[in-house]
Amino acid sequence: MLIMLLDNLPAQINPYLAKDADLIKIVLLQAGVYAAGDLLKAFPAATIYAIENDWRAAGLKPMNQVELISYDKWVAMSGEFQPVVTVQT
Repeated sequence: MLIMLLDNLPAQINPYLAKDADLIKIVLLQAGVYAAGDLLKAFPAATIYAIENDWRAAGLKPMNQVELISYDKWVAMSGEFQPVVTVQT
């Protein structure tokens, strides 16, 4: 499953998480990049990505546990992982 989080509300993804959080891929976009720290604490087994342009625009420092990706990589991931869920308020 690929979850795309567009807001700084990490709890919004709770309904979509499976018991096997290591199978979950989370992509942070727009204001979602600010949720990285909380997500890492709450879901340590999940793989977390962030759109590099959004991360840098937010002025965030790199985190080893968050892989910064391009828009092209994000689009490719959207076709690779199913289902794809967008979470935004």
